[in-house]
Amino acid sequence: MTDLRNRYWGFELSGVEYKLIFEKENMGFVRFANKNKDIFYLDPSPFLNTVKPEIYVLEKCPVPPTGKLIEAIVRETEDKYDLNKNIVEKTLVKYVIDWKITDPNKLRTNLTIKDEFLNYISAPIPRIISNFEDLANCLALSVISAPQLTEMEKGGINSVVLGESNMRGQWAAIKKIMSIVPNEFKRPTSRQYYKLLEDDSRPKPVNCCEVNLTYFNITNVPVHIPLPFEMKFNPVASYKENLENYLPLARAFMIDALLFQPEIPEVMQKKMENTIYDLISNIVSNNLISHTPDIGSIIPKLTTSYARLDFKLNSTSNDLNEGKELWESLMGDTETNSSNSRKLDTNKLLELTYDENMLYMDIINLKDIGIDLKFENIKKKTSIMEWKFEETLEKLKIKGRIYYLSNDKIGLIDFK
Repeated sequence: MTDLRNRYWGFELSGVEYKLIFEKENMGFVRFANKNKDIFYLDPSPFLNTVKPEIYVLEKCPVPPTGKLIEAIVRETEDKYDLNKNIVEKTLVKYVIDWKITDPNKLRTNLTIKDEFLNYISAPIPRIISNFEDLANCLALSVISAPQLTEMEKGGINSVVLGESNMRGQWAAIKKIMSIVPNEFKRPTSRQYYKLLEDDSRPKPVNCCEVNLTYFNITNVPVHIPLPFEMKFNPVASYKENLENYLPLARAFMIDALLFQPEIPEVMQKKMENTIYDLISNIVSNNLISHTPDIGSIIPKLTTSYARLDFKLNSTSNDLNEGKELWESLMGDTETNSSNSRKLDTNKLLELTYDENMLYMDIINLKDIGIDLKFENIKKKTSIMEWKFEETLEKLKIKGRIYYLSNDKIGLIDFK
């Protein structure tokens, strides 16, 4: 497997990477070269270091962000020479007086096609089944991940493959599909982290901004997507060669998609909140449920993941509707196909502990008296012990009493 940071063959590059390497000047993704953050490189992506012998120096302008495509406005350049092991190395120094964020869509090429990516991802699933499109989209979102919207919660999509215990063949096929994920992303030190799990552990890598966990028949861990795979999959021999041939193309699509960090516009907040209420009503209507849903995160994460799948800078109402409809379809399938003996009691999943109820009432009271529901405000005002606060807040989110907004704000789902 090629190291992501040392790719150089054209077929290994994403569309954006190719353009930035061969066609664009002074444009790329910032990688700082010093602690002061006034000297930096511009890489063709956060996953590929530049090979150009050049470096950028800020001159009385703001520090640019990492993770976003920028174009540097260069005042002047000069060549500098260093002697390294008896070899004279030349570096082009570029002095930056300003910069601007740029839309990666301007650089994308037709080399990365969504339909081909979906065909790759869904190769094991028989096309004759009624919910083929939903399952293909679920696998796609699991690979595409979801951006981090707030410091309070990492991005990423957690999913669970549900079925009988003898589904080892289906699980093996999922593993094969997930080989699209580069080895670097399977390391806890990566900013994007992916892991397949057969137990109920919940890895929480510190430096990651997106965490994607896929579980096999584990029902007690909060997830965003249930994957009902009761059907027989296609024989591996029928798609193995295609997977190998199209892996570079599919991975290029994945890498291009990860360059996008779509946000949820403020004007969509009310609609998102109403959708969360609808989702809770759907869950409450079932006495038993096949898995543990991360209720407060499902809608925000599926909305932004759908936006990323279509290379959008901002989520739209259509993305929100797509996420809601997908989850409702999957929810219906899993409830129909799962036996009651393996289901969980919905009332117990939603029931609040003493500490959770206390914090929930504190949040309601703060809203009633007009205090902004920001993380620090709630932390200062609540009667919950400080060492319990973050874990208790997280439990309220999982149980659908709150959801996280950008800028450390918290949305309240009022059950009164």
